[in-house]
Amino acid sequence: VTGVSAAAYAISLQFWQLGGVALFALQSCASILVPAAAAKPKEDGGGPIAARAIADRLLLIGLCLGLLVGCVQLAALPLLSAFSTLPEVSQAAATPVAIASFMSAIAGVVFAGEGIMMGRGAWGALARLTGLSAITMITMLDLGRRLDLGLVGVWLAISCFNLVNLAGVLWHHLVVVPRQEAKVVPAS
Repeated sequence: VTGVSAAAYAISLQFWQLGGVALFALQSCASILVPAAAAKPKEDGGGPIAARAIADRLLLIGLCLGLLVGCVQLAALPLLSAFSTLPEVSQAAATPVAIASFMSAIAGVVFAGEGIMMGRGAWGALARLTGLSAITMITMLDLGRRLDLGLVGVWLAISCFNLVNLAGVLWHHLVVVPRQEAKVVPAS
């Protein structure tokens, strides 16, 4: 690892975190809004159908906000030179920042989905998903090292972590929750 790579990683992480904070806020919102809707009586517009509608909207908001953040990050690529006076650092950060920008679209849905899972009390499923995502990232980091991908390999590994999380939160929302709701027999 060179000083250029380390500096480029710091810059790419700053770029991603600037937008990531806004996306991460969706997780907190989802963890509050979904259970609040589920706990509200049906007569007051609550219940499982209302909770699902809110979860659907939060996932859509996550996608839209993620795309917006990613576009802003891509549009800000020319500003990389403001983070370092060394042209080689700015050049080394360009591809990782672009990867991080594309990852923002994924992260918006992932953060909203994780919050929905928290709000539904799916802690075990979320822990297993996080473990699987971490194993995937570690495997990809090792592959990136073997292929000598450098900083690009690190960001690709982080992207794989988020792609596994994306698949997991969507599976939970689109498959697991409907199955659970189908088993619940309404009180007569």
